[in-house]
Amino acid sequence: MRNLSEADTRQVAASLKRWAERPIRPANLRAGGICAAMIAFTGIAAYQSPDPASAMRGMAIVFAAFQSIVHVVTTGMLRILILLGVAEAAAALASYRDPRRLSGMDPAVIWLAVALAAPLWGN
Repeated sequence: MRNLSEADTRQVAASLKRWAERPIRPANLRAGGICAAMIAFTGIAAYQSPDPASAMRGMAIVFAAFQSIVHVVTTGMLRILILLGVAEAAAALASYRDPRRLSGMDPAVIWLAVALAAPLWGN
């Protein structure tokens, strides 16, 4: 595995430090708002299809899979950065795993709930 240059390491470390120090409440509110807006847009798009429930279920499953992949990639990349010697990556990983903070898996669970509730859509 190739090592990061000193300049790259400093830049990544500074970005991770800023991210890890963000307040939890505003970040959670932003993530929840984006998720709610996406659910609303998905519902509007699904309502225009011939079978709204199936369209809603399909889009929700795709978004749940996408959020799950984002979560796995995020934790994997932070672990790789720790192995490369970026000390701030450990703090960022701890911050990402903080039970009070929404992670990539939380919206995935919300999207699965939307997929389960999809038969109620369009009736």
